[in-house]
Amino acid sequence: MKTNKELYFEAKRLQNKYLNDSCIKNLLIEANGFDNFSQLIKCFNNECKDEGQFFADLDRILSGEPIQYVIGKSEFLDLKLDVNPSVLIPRQESEELALYVSKTVQKEPNLTNIADICTGSGALAIKIKKDNPHINMYASDISEDAIDVAANNASNNGESITFFIGNMLDPFLKLGIKLDVIVCNPPYIQDESTIDEQVYKYEPHLALIAKPNTKFYEEIFKHVDEVMNPGYLLAFEIGEDMQDVLLDLIKKYLQGVSYLFKKDIYGKLRFLFIRGE
Repeated sequence: MKTNKELYFEAKRLQNKYLNDSCIKNLLIEANGFDNFSQLIKCFNNECKDEGQFFADLDRILSGEPIQYVIGKSEFLDLKLDVNPSVLIPRQESEELALYVSKTVQKEPNLTNIADICTGSGALAIKIKKDNPHINMYASDISEDAIDVAANNASNNGESITFFIGNMLDPFLKLGIKLDVIVCNPPYIQDESTIDEQVYKYEPHLALIAKPNTKFYEEIFKHVDEVMNPGYLLAFEIGEDMQDVLLDLIKKYLQGVSYLFKKDIYGKLRFLFIRGE
């Protein structure tokens, strides 16, 4: 059996666009059953506990599979989440969205009924609930497999969230649930050719592609009067080229609202926030 150090440098010598230093360390952490990088460093000169797993996982990385799916885990701010190919891998942009909503809810304690639509892994819902224990947190997704992942993540992180399987707002309309906040990162990619090759190959198309790209935003806009309480907040992640088409929909469906298009930390237009009367 080789030591972790030997395996690390053996993998480092490989030339592959999907393999980087962080991937190698994470594979070694998994192959040894460690909890963190510090444990790996302490045992760097020890034999790897499962060399077979290390090389099997390494092959998956070399073929292009995202590290998060290989190890079945992803981080989202201070959360540790399970992920698999039935859910999108949480992105940094979604972290910004979660923080914005959390801070708004903290400032306005009357915003208590909150729903994460198209929840996927549950990242947004779990983070917002963790930061605001007093709220009623709901989450919905059309994918039963995604809801299974999200519910498991909520349980693992000790958060109580009500999950619904259903398309967009259908569960809330059916049950007559009124909301103060909707947070949503819906599918919004219309041109499949613009999707990164690795993302297109491995991540769920159901959570990526929408034709037209405004499809799911419009679905929420046209039901606002039925599901939202006065003074509501709608918080969306959007494609960076969608401002004009979303403005048209706001004018069509939403009267007397205020709205803000916001850039992410990289200067790309990524968010839309709408406040009702």
